[in-house]
Amino acid sequence: METPTLDVRGLSITVDVSGVSVALTEDVSFAIGRGEVLALVGESGSGKSVTALALMQLLSAGLRVSGGEIRLNARDGFTADVARLDPGGREIRAVRGGHVGMVFQEPMSSF
Repeated sequence: METPTLDVRGLSITVDVSGVSVALTEDVSFAIGRGEVLALVGESGSGKSVTALALMQLLSAGLRVSGGEIRLNARDGFTADVARLDPGGREIRAVRGGHVGMVFQEPMSSF
């Protein structure tokens, strides 16, 4: 089997509320190969958006990836665990737009 372009394993995202860590997602895993499409489907508040934001290290202040890995294997040979990159660093800025893009809700207002 070909190495997935995006391989998410055991992703958990938490938020600290009054000193207590609260899980927003737990143990999310999926893989996307070159040319494949994946749809995250679920009820409002089920963690779809925070999962997508975590893929690009765009989580709001207070939210954090507390477990798992987000392995990006780009065609140009770039490979990294996105969850471990410095959120303000050069590598994650190269990932955003260079390797991974996101169309937010109401895409026409984004353009």
